[in-house]
Amino acid sequence: MRTFTDKAGRTWMLDARLGTLKRVKALLGVDPLDVGTFANILESELFLGDLLWAFCREQAERLGIDQTAFEEAIDGDVLGEAAEALIGELLDFFRHPKHAAKREILQTLLRLQQEAKTEAIQRAEKSLAAAIDNAMPIPGG
Repeated sequence: MRTFTDKAGRTWMLDARLGTLKRVKALLGVDPLDVGTFANILESELFLGDLLWAFCREQAERLGIDQTAFEEAIDGDVLGEAAEALIGELLDFFRHPKHAAKREILQTLLRLQQEAKTEAIQRAEKSLAAAIDNAMPIPGG
């Protein structure tokens, strides 16, 4: 079981068990175990948000939290953390050798997610360094 924490400090459990996966499919109309769904986890933040709600809905309802309140506590950083947790949880679901192909696809998605995060950090660092360089007074100038 993997977790992520929203901006309100609440920890949400992602539990990829057959019952949860069936509820997710019923709620969203998509199979969370389909390879096409895997790609959408990284391609669409809105889809990821819907998927997270479907996974966490029962927990939220027990806490008296509706979908709007759940979504309001999720920003880009939380989405990144939650995507990694969800992919990790699905990886755990596909441990059996019969699922080797799906596991490999998920591992590739997780690697791509981590590479994208590293690239974004590097771009931000370069932009910050350039802004600092441009803002610094030139000696003797």
